[in-house]
Amino acid sequence: PEEWRPVEVLQNPSETVFVPNGWPHVVLNLELTVAVTHNYASEFGPFERMWKEVLVEEPDFAFHWYQGLIKQRKDLVERIRSYHQTSDNWLDDPTKEKIWRERLSLI
Repeated sequence: PEEWRPVEVLQNPSETVFVPNGWPHVVLNLELTVAVTHNYASEFGPFERMWKEVLVEEPDFAFHWYQGLIKQRKDLVERIRSYHQTSDNWLDDPTKEKIWRERLSLI
């Protein structure tokens, strides 16, 4: 469809390109290139998807992050708890799931 037409950008030296959160994209370097990218966590993007990725990839960090959210962002704690209310949104490892249910105070 016309609304899905790709956007093509030729980035020149010293220019910055912003790709919105969740936008699929491809980068093709035309010559030797040094790139600096930055991904950031935002409550306005797919927060629950980001939470699951952190929980799976960095469980210790996820625990400390969750503890900080309890102190500072109770709204995000509620989103995490709501996300985990369904059994589809848990880890594949039952032992880890039990630990996280305890940490989230869901059991």
